[in-house]
Amino acid sequence: MHPSHDWFDGLRLITACNDDHFEILQQMYRSRPFVEEELWVAKITRVLTTGPPVLTLVQLACRTGLHEAQIRSAIAWHNERRHPTT
Repeated sequence: MHPSHDWFDGLRLITACNDDHFEILQQMYRSRPFVEEELWVAKITRVLTTGPPVLTLVQLACRTGLHEAQIRSAIAWHNERRHPTT
């Protein structure tokens, strides 16, 4: 996920230069599980930090392509990691 470029949305296929490079990329991504909420947080962050201000949840949904439930889930996921309970 890139902070300002929509093209780098975390969903595109990766490209490797050769088999060795591909193996390195595979190992890197295998050790880190994919979490949809993390992708959604990145999309929300990009929208909130670039372009015109977002004033409503509807605007945020339109600009991120996410549904309200996904936005709420992403916020909860983010907040849980930012302020972990003890």
